[in-house]
Amino acid sequence: MNFYIMKDILNEQFDLKITHMTQLTDHNISATYYLNTSKGSYVLKRIPSYIQDTEIEGKLVKYLYENEIPVAQVIKSNQGTYSFSINGEKYHLQEYIDGEIYDLNNGTDWFKDVSAQNLGKIQHVLSQTPKLKTGMINKELFTNGQIIKAKKSYLKTFKKAQQSNDTTTMKDIINRLEYLDTINNYTFDYSKFTCTNSHGDYYTSQIICKETKLYTIDWTDACHLPACWEVMMSFAYADPVAKSGKIESNALKRYIDNYSKWFTLTKYDLFHMPYLYFFQLAVSNFYEPYGKLPKEYLKIARLTTKQLAWLNKNVDSLAMKLV
Repeated sequence: MNFYIMKDILNEQFDLKITHMTQLTDHNISATYYLNTSKGSYVLKRIPSYIQDTEIEGKLVKYLYENEIPVAQVIKSNQGTYSFSINGEKYHLQEYIDGEIYDLNNGTDWFKDVSAQNLGKIQHVLSQTPKLKTGMINKELFTNGQIIKAKKSYLKTFKKAQQSNDTTTMKDIINRLEYLDTINNYTFDYSKFTCTNSHGDYYTSQIICKETKLYTIDWTDACHLPACWEVMMSFAYADPVAKSGKIESNALKRYIDNYSKWFTLTKYDLFHMPYLYFFQLAVSNFYEPYGKLPKEYLKIARLTTKQLAWLNKNVDSLAMKLV
């Protein structure tokens, strides 16, 4: 990005004078930048090109803020819009929250308790709004066609890993192909899941700890999904024991209890939660784009492969312990 073009546009759109700019992330489809300006610090985010309505996130964050959900607010431009263009690409300017982001599977008991309560409150508040777009966790994901698609994707990744002599990834892919046979026997009545509007990608990297509050950031993927899936995923990415692959039932039940202070899951949700998560992990090829995967996402790929191995042996007993 051209610093001088950015400087002129931000001055025009927000009356800001940039003194320093640092790129924070670059995940191919999106990127973020830290800005030090005449009016304080901000985060500039390039909006993924697949987002059709670039104003929705700003409106959603405003609604959450007004309902006492700690968030990083999106700043309106001088034209009264939440998004603006730079060289044909859309951007948001966001409030900068100066705090700590916990690493994957490094959540303390306090963090997990408050994080679970925040997720429950988010889903409670958003359940009162019009239905958001359907997320990637939808009834089409849990079909035989998706299993076939996943198998083809894994075989392509295996070939790339083989050409690079990447034996670790080759082993992971072989194991994942075996898990596809296991989930082929699963059936869900999707209509029985409690579905709601939610963040869509709620885990440690999207949460900033500042003093006694947890601020949820990056609402780009906010969507309508099965509530229990995001509970399971957010716990599995935060809990230290889950780093080994094991989903510790008592810790998960404590997480659910805190979450349930704001939002309620049914017995069907609770029992099928581990199966739903297992299925989603099995059909999701976390290793692509191979060779271009950011380090953070590769860690998630390795983590979920370990969790798949554990769930493959223990998913039935875990489900029984949750009801």
